[in-house]
Amino acid sequence: MCSLTAWIVSAEVPMRALRDIHLRPFELAIRCDNSLWAVMTGYNRVNGVHCSEDAFLRQVLRKEWNLTGLIMSDWGGVFYRCSHPCWCRSRNARARLSFTALG
Repeated sequence: MCSLTAWIVSAEVPMRALRDIHLRPFELAIRCDNSLWAVMTGYNRVNGVHCSEDAFLRQVLRKEWNLTGLIMSDWGGVFYRCSHPCWCRSRNARARLSFTALG
């Protein structure tokens, strides 16, 4: 998949298929090695929500699978939080958040 397409497309996946098929390998890896330091989210959207901003995904990782490590996105995979004023009060703070990973 072209990286531009990953930013545009939303994979519409029924919840049962998401849990039983798509998330299962990640669940096995996390439960097998509970010393994981980090999990990186994808660029794409699933059911209309960017992976880096999905509350459902965070709930599954933290509450159901007991992930204690970092949930992170690639520097280009943060969309809503950088542009929405509720997450960062000033324009400078939003810009800083957008470029933090470039360092």
